[in-house]
Amino acid sequence: MKFKTNGELRTLAKRRLGGCWCECVGSLLVFAGIITAAVLAWLLVIRFLYTYGIIGFDVDEMFSKGTPLFFCISGLAAALLVIAMMPFKYGICWYYAQAAEGRNVPASCFFSCYMHPEHFRKTLKLGLAVWAHRLVVLIPSGAAAALCAAVSVKVLRSEGGILLNTVVLALMLLLATAAVFFYIWFTVRYELVPYIYAAYPEKSVSEIIGISAKCSGEARLYLVRNMFSLVPWEFSCLLIFPTIYVVPYVHMIAAIAVADILSDEEGSKAADSGKEEDYALV
Repeated sequence: MKFKTNGELRTLAKRRLGGCWCECVGSLLVFAGIITAAVLAWLLVIRFLYTYGIIGFDVDEMFSKGTPLFFCISGLAAALLVIAMMPFKYGICWYYAQAAEGRNVPASCFFSCYMHPEHFRKTLKLGLAVWAHRLVVLIPSGAAAALCAAVSVKVLRSEGGILLNTVVLALMLLLATAAVFFYIWFTVRYELVPYIYAAYPEKSVSEIIGISAKCSGEARLYLVRNMFSLVPWEFSCLLIFPTIYVVPYVHMIAAIAVADILSDEEGSKAADSGKEEDYALV
């Protein structure tokens, strides 16, 4: 099957966002609000513990004087927050999948996975399973990238020749880039998981992950190409304000691309049944 071009994806994404842009921005603001509230709560906890002498450092000193135990607890708290937000992520994917097909659904669908205990448990299992699969690739690729960074720092501090240092730095940059690309190339196969779950919530975790891997097999280059084509847009989010335009746009393009892949004949066969007119999360 011939997939849509980048231009076709962008044109269709703009058209689909025309009817639901406010809802999409609302979900982004909710997500940002939850993260901001969590960070502020953590800072208040640190200030409280410091005020009553339980810890020996204040908010402005936690990175310089924090103990390994403090950073472990902070990391655990962050991980728990991410896990708690997994159903929200799946609700967002459900909404965008509906919008990509031109359906009008209420904004409350962003929280649909919290409203049904079965969906809540299933999305947590799926999220953790995808994490585990990604971790298998992240460990070697992350270790390679970290090694390249360490070698680069050592080279910069050395007094070797300019030509030799330049060659070594270029080689380290190339290897680090290859490690990052390796991670993206082998984990993009799990990008379809939330959308497949939205379409077929009755399937098991292993079945959904297997369908995602199979459907994205021949479409892997298509997905990676779209991911890299959106990098300039994502960098514009560093200016903060463009985020409210870029994030819904990127999400919608991803949803349309996934719908394009799932409409392929092999994707339909992998699902073992015809796709119903409406998804079944709500």
